[in-house]
Amino acid sequence: MGVTMKIKNKLILAFVLVAFIPVSLVGGISVLNIRSEAVDQFLDGSTREIRQIDGNMRQFFDGTLQNVDQMAKDPVYTSVTSLKDYTGADAASQPMPEAAQRVIDAFARYGTTHPAAAILSIGLEDGSYAKWPDDPQLAKYAPRTRPWYKAAMTSPDKTVRTAAYYYDKDDVALVGTARALLDAAGKAKGVFVVSVSLKNLTELVKSIRLGDSGYVMLIEDGTVLVDPRNAGHSFKQLKDLGAPYAALAATEQGATEVVIDGVRYMANVWTSPGLGWRFVGLIEYDEVMAAATRMTYVTAVIVVLLALIFAGVAAAFSRVIVKPIGQVSTGLQSIAEGEGDLRRDLQVQGKDETAELAGWFNKFLAAIRQLIQRIGAASTNLHEASRSNSEMAGNMNEAAGRQREAVELKMESCLDLSRASVSSIENARDSFEGIQLSVNEIRDQNLQISAAAEEQHSVAEEINRHIQQIYDEARLVEGLASSAQADSGRLAQLSDELNGLVGRFKS
Repeated sequence: MGVTMKIKNKLILAFVLVAFIPVSLVGGISVLNIRSEAVDQFLDGSTREIRQIDGNMRQFFDGTLQNVDQMAKDPVYTSVTSLKDYTGADAASQPMPEAAQRVIDAFARYGTTHPAAAILSIGLEDGSYAKWPDDPQLAKYAPRTRPWYKAAMTSPDKTVRTAAYYYDKDDVALVGTARALLDAAGKAKGVFVVSVSLKNLTELVKSIRLGDSGYVMLIEDGTVLVDPRNAGHSFKQLKDLGAPYAALAATEQGATEVVIDGVRYMANVWTSPGLGWRFVGLIEYDEVMAAATRMTYVTAVIVVLLALIFAGVAAAFSRVIVKPIGQVSTGLQSIAEGEGDLRRDLQVQGKDETAELAGWFNKFLAAIRQLIQRIGAASTNLHEASRSNSEMAGNMNEAAGRQREAVELKMESCLDLSRASVSSIENARDSFEGIQLSVNEIRDQNLQISAAAEEQHSVAEEINRHIQQIYDEARLVEGLASSAQADSGRLAQLSDELNGLVGRFKS
């Protein structure tokens, strides 16, 4: 059996839903928009910060590139034909050639005015080498095998930038900017390189805060250059640091989400078009969605408050609507249970449908009152008629009994007389037959007497048949009288029951 719900509860539920559904939809859409805006704000904000860092880095590297272009054409460096050979194990004990010293002194002057310049060096085709600051213990060093040398010699007409590398002596990350040195004939004879420290740049990257929990990672060719959250990740492959970092390594550009040490992060991956380095802005997801979360709570509170308010309004309003309906229901229930007061009308207030319902119910009660009154009057008349019919049936029954008794007596008398006549005639006939042989003369008289006897016997039989018919009709009259008396009894009983039923209603 299904659960029944009263009209009042339905109205309250309808009002609550009317308030809940649109407010929930608006609130849900607002929350979704806020969450989307939060993501967009994070992407926009982090991208602006990253672009600013990228701009500073490109400006820094562009300045270094211009300096290298200029210095690679300086006669102080292009005129050099040979420097110190560091390939041997005893290089530290070998004297410094004069040409190499002049180059080192020139390097020192540049380094004094450019603090970011960590190492300046030249490697020539003959394997000789000069660097600043000088390392007296340097040995077994072959410049021609170094990446910066190979990159510059591959593109002798361009200035190239090497990949960042870790310089353990100074515990810094370095990036070399190199260009081939050309002789008078335009042939590459060596490479000039300025390795700048990324210390200031990495400190700049570390100083960037995205919100309260966010930071920026710097990646070059899949190698971590800067990870403010974990310095131990420096110069390690990003994809080898775990599943979340592998997901970051697989993202070329755009937003993604990762879980690092159980904390959900939102990431913005942006690749510098000039440097080719990848910047990864990370911030805790809960911080990005904090405003949306607050909005969710506020919306939930508003929805609950509105639902309660509308529930109260609905309860008050439903009472106005349901009250006349409840009165009609109570009245119908009283009538159905046989205890209704048909004299009590409902109070009609207003001109709405509920007032119209009450009015029609009052008319319905009036019609029932009239019907009950008519039934009561008819019941009384029926009772009187049944009593009269019962008396008449009794009288008929008595008369039929008396008639039956008379008929029975008359019939018995006739039957006795007929039997006596028939017996006498038969005896006479037997006597006449006995003397028939003796008295032929009276044959004709005997035949006449026999014919008369036969005729009398037929008359007696006819009389018996009529008497039997009268007897049967008398019994039929007696049965009809008994049936009429029984019907009168049933009518009297029905009249009593109808009077009892009508008496249960107050009309």
